[in-house]
Formats: sequence, C-alpha cells, structure tokens
Amino acid sequence: MLLPLPPAAADRRSLKFHACLLTVRKDFGTTEHLVELASLMYVAWFLQRAGYGDLPLTEFHRAEQYMDLANQRGAENGVWSIDDAGYPYFEHRLALHDQQIAAAPAHAIVSAEDDLARFIAGTAQSPLPAVTPDHTSTVESGGAYP
Repeated sequence: MLLPLPPAAADRRSLKFHACLLTVRKDFGTTEHLVELASLMYVAWFLQRAGYGDLPLTEFHRAEQYMDLANQRGAENGVWSIDDAGYPYFEHRLALHDQQIAAAPAHAIVSAEDDLARFIAGTAQSPLPAVTPDHTSTVESGGAYP
C-alpha cells in the first residue's frame, strides 16, 4: 500500500473520468456522469488535503458551483452538461487527479475514498471548508462529516 496504483489501474481510473467529462461536455451526460465527476472532485480534494496537490480552494468551490448549476439545468431540461465556463474547473481537477494517482501511495487513495464515503453517508452539503472573502479557510481541514 506504500506504492502508487499500478499503471494499468491508474490508466483505467483516469480513462473513466476523462470519458465522463467529455460526455457531459458534449451534452450526452446523465446524472451518473455528474456523480462520477463530483466523486472525482472530492477525492482530488481529499488527496490534496493529504499533501498531494496545491490547487486553490476557491477553484474547488467554483467547480462545486458549476456542478450545482449542471444538476439544476439537468433537472429542468434533461440535459446533463458542464458548460464552457465550467469546463476548465473540471479539467483542472482531472489533471490534478491524474497527477495524484500517479504519485500518491495506494493507501492515500483508499483513505481519500473512505473520506468520500463518510461525506456521502453524512449530512454535510460539502466536504470543502468554507472560505472567507480573503480566500482563507474558515475551518480546519480534516475531521468527520456530520
């Protein structure tokens, strides 16, 4: 568990997320595709919190906002997509995640997925810490999800 994922496993994981992102960008997405992208976004956050990555927290919040918008639009018109304005936020998270799964030990990935499961089982709206107007976190990273 101290080694990164085997290359074939990392490639399969990456391909799944790249396919999801392309699918929603081309307006062929479903709620399942958005769920996969949300999982990607949050696992990337948990891995970053563990020391694998350094994207600004505000970018994670923007991706989350575009995810909410995509869900709202999909519920209204049946088109589950990420628009051109939101796409870069998911593209950056996907590039980060590709770097993370190539470098992080398998136990860190398993731990991030456990964090995701705890978040899903809880009642929190988001696992991301809130940010203040000066873009600093208002809560410490880590801990359980209510």
